[in-house]
Amino acid sequence: MKFTTITLGTNKIEVFNSFIGKETIVLNGKVVSEKNSITGATHHFKMIENE
Repeated sequence: MKFTTITLGTNKIEVFNSFIGKETIVLNGKVVSEKNSITGATHHFKMIENE
């Protein structure tokens, strides 16, 4: 289920979570981070702007 969408310039970040605790971060249609967590996790990824 989609939690939120964030647009930064030309980049689109989508945050998904499931009922079993899987969190997925998608940057411009590509999965950049996945973690399992019940109470929320910290995700780290890099993105290049204006490219």
